Amino acid sequence: MRNGKVLGVPTWSNIFEVVDQIVVLVDEKYTDSNLLLKLKGHELAAIGKYLSNTKLPEETRQELESEKYKGVREFFNKAIKYVDDTK
Repeated sequence: MRNGKVLGVPTWSNIFEVVDQIVVLVDEKYTDSNLLLKLKGHELAAIGKYLSNTKLPEETRQELESEKYKGVREFFNKAIKYVDDTK
């Protein structure tokens, strides 16, 4: 995103890949999810909320909803819950 505009599918693909790598690090206990959420929870929640509330291009929506990114979706939801619970 730049200036509130989505730049395109490759940008979202990159974001999904990075978050997917973070999910692997959390699952493998290399990164503490609670610490990560304290440090970056608001940013991750903002992305998750944007993805939920915005009509995305079909290709992007299908990519996000694919089995490959199940952990990414769950982590965005976890971040949203974390932020909502800390209000």
